[in-house]
Amino acid sequence: MSFTTFILTQKHPTTYQKPNGSYHDVQVSYRIVPEYTRFDGEGEDLYPVKYRHIRSERTQIQKDQVMPFSPDRDNIRFTNGFCVCHNTHDKGTIEFLEKHPMNADQPDTQRRQGVFTVFRKAVPEVEGVSEIDKLMLKDEARKVVMGLAKNSGTKAEPNYEYDTAKIDLLSRIYKIDDAKSPSQKIVELEKYASLKPTEFLYLITAATDRVDKDLAMAFNLKVITTDKKSAFLNEVLLFTSDKPLNEADMKTKIISYLLTPAGNDHYNEMNKQVQVAIERKAREKELTTA
Repeated sequence: MSFTTFILTQKHPTTYQKPNGSYHDVQVSYRIVPEYTRFDGEGEDLYPVKYRHIRSERTQIQKDQVMPFSPDRDNIRFTNGFCVCHNTHDKGTIEFLEKHPMNADQPDTQRRQGVFTVFRKAVPEVEGVSEIDKLMLKDEARKVVMGLAKNSGTKAEPNYEYDTAKIDLLSRIYKIDDAKSPSQKIVELEKYASLKPTEFLYLITAATDRVDKDLAMAFNLKVITTDKKSAFLNEVLLFTSDKPLNEADMKTKIISYLLTPAGNDHYNEMNKQVQVAIERKAREKELTTA
């Protein structure tokens, strides 16, 4: 797989002063990148054009777009300080970020007063990203895996508690044998994270973000509903849990289910029903404003 990685350069200013007189600033780890205006044309014939990121649109020029903007679906998020894009599937997103005035690689002429650079493209030095960037990515990928287990005991007598819903979700993405124990799955996932951290972060982020955004739309339009143990697609039962789940665990379990081969048909049907609900709401709005 081939990827393009963008890295946040923005920092939170702090009041901690080091002995040498400099300040210890903390790297920003999360950011949503907004729409922007840049100048098109040549020479003196420059004119402002507003660009907006909508994943399903063929154009990024706002006035030519027909789809409404949906934050859950269309926002570009930097998570853990990185935004990893697939060179084939995410061409539109890469283009949007490359042209963005907040991109440090853009010329100053494309930045209006008050617009600061907050990210840059990872520049290849030998292969892939630079060695420092590789180490940062590897560290973040391993953090994702190691966060799946918490030790409530001691170093001498550890007692691990596992986030089984997330472990199952990541295991399905990497097709790890479901018969393995949570600890065995974590060891397998750590190997993938260490070996190819860029690919690991992309796969888990892309898979979960895609379903997460679609699921948010389905919840909002009441295409997906839940009670304490069960989830429903309209009136069709998707699954029932052995024990009551809180909102976060229920959401994770639904995403995990929709990513399985058995849940794929329900995932496609969910998206169809979401589109039907959107069109119905649009018709209702037309009738009320007529």
